[in-house]
Amino acid sequence: MRSILVFFACIVGCSSETSSDGVSTDAASDTNPTADTRVDGATVDAPTDTATDTFVAVDSSDAAEAASDTAPGDASGKIVASTTATVTANCMPIVPADPATIGGTLTVKNGTGAPIGPVTAELGVLRAPGGAPYATWKIDKIDLGTIAAGATGEKAWKKTADTWSSDPADQICKKCSTEAVVELTVQGLGTTSGTPVASATTTVSCVF
Repeated sequence: MRSILVFFACIVGCSSETSSDGVSTDAASDTNPTADTRVDGATVDAPTDTATDTFVAVDSSDAAEAASDTAPGDASGKIVASTTATVTANCMPIVPADPATIGGTLTVKNGTGAPIGPVTAELGVLRAPGGAPYATWKIDKIDLGTIAAGATGEKAWKKTADTWSSDPADQICKKCSTEAVVELTVQGLGTTSGTPVASATTTVSCVF
């Protein structure tokens, strides 16, 4: 009789999992019986998701900066140099040996993360738009010094008197009312031989 009772108890009791704290779960309904995890004193099935999640932190300020870097006209990370220019000539008799007066303003924007310079300029060229030079000449040396990261340097410049290189000397008077481009050779922008910085197309204005 005792053996019958033990057998009956085993049939009833052996079909369940029992935790060490006396809380049991039905083995038949356990969907993951080999990987149970203890939570607050009870046994629960461990998640069966074996995928590894990856989290990438995104700094909103970096995202905004990245967007602005691609904006049209943005000079971030670049050096942008430009110059204005006016060209006039004294063509009244008697025409002087160097009748040309040329001047403008050089502007350099340092969009990089490091200082550049010293930025200087001493040489200029007058050329046809997209074409050959009419003449070379010197400018009174300008020095913008060292331009800090993110800063802008700007200075006016003018052609040095009696430095027009063309022959005959009154060649500029043969270019009156024609279009021309002024090009300065600027040092300190990252090239050892100097960087050409051209103006927009202008018109040679002459006085007779």
